[in-house]
Amino acid sequence: METAGEGPLKKPGRFRRGVDVVLDFIAGCVSPVIPVLLASGLIAAVLSICVNFFGMDVGSGTAVVLSAVKDAGFYFLPIFLGFSTGNKLGINGYLGALLGGVLVYSTINGAQGLSFLGMSIYPTTYNSTVIPVILGVLFEAVVYKLLNKALPGTVKPFLLPLLSVLVAVPVTLLFLGPLGTVLSGWLTDGVMWVSDTFGAWAVGLYAMINPVCVMFGLDKAITPPILTSIAANGYETLFLPGSVASNTAVGGAALAVWCKSRNAKLKNTAGPAGTTAILGITEPALFGVCVPYKRPLAAAMLGGGIGGLFGGFVQLKQYAIITPGLCALPGYISPDGSLTNLLLALATICISAGSAFVLTLLFSAKQTYEC
Repeated sequence: METAGEGPLKKPGRFRRGVDVVLDFIAGCVSPVIPVLLASGLIAAVLSICVNFFGMDVGSGTAVVLSAVKDAGFYFLPIFLGFSTGNKLGINGYLGALLGGVLVYSTINGAQGLSFLGMSIYPTTYNSTVIPVILGVLFEAVVYKLLNKALPGTVKPFLLPLLSVLVAVPVTLLFLGPLGTVLSGWLTDGVMWVSDTFGAWAVGLYAMINPVCVMFGLDKAITPPILTSIAANGYETLFLPGSVASNTAVGGAALAVWCKSRNAKLKNTAGPAGTTAILGITEPALFGVCVPYKRPLAAAMLGGGIGGLFGGFVQLKQYAIITPGLCALPGYISPDGSLTNLLLALATICISAGSAFVLTLLFSAKQTYEC
């Protein structure tokens, strides 16, 4: 296909198509589970506030129930991921959930000395993990689709799920689960190495490039290391604080355009978009204001970098997965009730949004955004 004055449209390269497939797969597996983690994270914040500031007894029935909600979202994560991964791969999602349930079952999860048909099962803990169940369901989907083609229709309704599970479960426990655990460890160690080696600069750099990652959908790739870090450490110090700085900086840049513009249509776009970006949703501000006018984008990236550098310097920690922005503040309340981390998060937001706001005005000194 050609257009006037242009050559043939180029198809995306093989590498780009491969990246798109991987990112789409990660998003399809993880995104449906985010509301569960969001609910658990907010409940954790509510429980912390009630216990540390309102004197709720941690042994009371109310605290026990809230604690169960807080923990269940992460503990049973393999079941939720098993379901969403199965659906993404086009098989019955409940078979994926069953595989996840097997991994966290009391006699399997962390058990010592297990074997299957004489083969030893490597003892590992699967609750709160991400990669093992995804690898297992990937294999289960391959088996399911092969059997779906091979089995006659008369026996397919009961043999298809039976054989899929009977093949997938042992292979996952013997090989794919331990492999996923090793990969998870490498992922966690890699993120920790980056944080330890580059310190605050790593957070600042990620905050600076995050708008570009969002533009190309690359931000979806950080979800697995975030989940792994929170499961392993109880908090995350690189991507979530960096995203908070970045998102609020995008909001600050859009609000600066709203202040400076004389165009009613642009003001009607920039004002609400800037507000939602500071709350944590950046796409309207990013694609409606920053990208089209370029200078606000540069200001947002620099402002996010400044705020991220501050957040990294003070070792900001986010304890729950909540949309990065002002709405994420409850996720910065320390489990021990200390408000220091929360106040540092608020300072990071103010520095990021304020820096981007001022930089947008400076970069746009001769621009009125009238169109």
